[in-house]
Order: sequence, then structure tokens, then C-alpha cells
Amino acid sequence: MTSSIQTNNFSLTKKMLFAIQLTQYVRRKWWLMIGFPLLGLLDILFLHPKDLTFPIVAILFPAIMAIIILRFVYSKGATLAYSNRYFQMTFDQVSAHLEDGSVVSLALSNYKKVRKVAGAYLLIISPLQFSIIPVSAFKSAEDLRWFEANTLSKIQHPDLL
Repeated sequence: MTSSIQTNNFSLTKKMLFAIQLTQYVRRKWWLMIGFPLLGLLDILFLHPKDLTFPIVAILFPAIMAIIILRFVYSKGATLAYSNRYFQMTFDQVSAHLEDGSVVSLALSNYKKVRKVAGAYLLIISPLQFSIIPVSAFKSAEDLRWFEANTLSKIQHPDLL
């Protein structure tokens, strides 16, 4: 049995990062994404049918949030997310090796959840911090099975959806 695996080099695309960020936001704020537009509709129907300022903003809220996330994805501050990298996994830690030579290693105990979103595994540290490992980055189906059996199974609260 192998004691570690390594992914192929990969870099995230802007489309993939946008899909992941948007999915994460909607998962955390689903009640706001539904409730705010609903309040806008109720305001039009029952409270202030002639004043459309609040209802228009409320109904457009999901689109406004998507534009904000899109702006982040295309900002200069997100360039690190697109750098070339590979991951190395052992029985007790995950290490990201970036193209500039830096290495970030975390013990599996630091990860709280795992989600599968947009063809990638999200190893979640906190609601705003996570590692993204695309399924396509694994060198073989055997490596993917090793990762699922030896890494994902050790993370406290798996939430694969």
C-alpha cells in the first residue's frame, strides 16, 4: 500500500473558481438569496406598489451578489488562486506545492468538512478557507481511490454532496 500520493500540476480556471465561490456563498446564505427577493415581491404586492426602489434592489440581490463574486474572481487579489500547483497527500497531512517553490502543509485534523463541488473536492478549514483539488488532477483512478479512502475518510465531518 502506498504511503502517499501526488496530484498532477494544475491551475484553477476563473470559471471553476467562480462556480465554487458562488456555490459556497449560496450554501452559506441560501436564506438570504431566497428571502430578500421574496420580501421585495411582498413589498410590491401588499405594501408599497408605487415605490419600486426596495423591491428592485431586493429582487436583483442574487444577481448583485454574483457580480460581486465575479469581480473578486477577476481581481488582482485572486491571482494566487490561479498559480500552478500540485498536492501531496499522506496518511496525516495535505501539502500544497506552489509554482514559486512555497509549500503549505496542513494536518488532516485542521480540515473540518469535505464537499464535492464543480468537479473538485473542497477540503474545508473554515467557511471562508478551503483547499481546492480538482478530480481531474489525480494521476489515476487508483490515486483518487487512495485519496478518498485515506484522506477524506479521516476528515471529521464529511459532507459530500
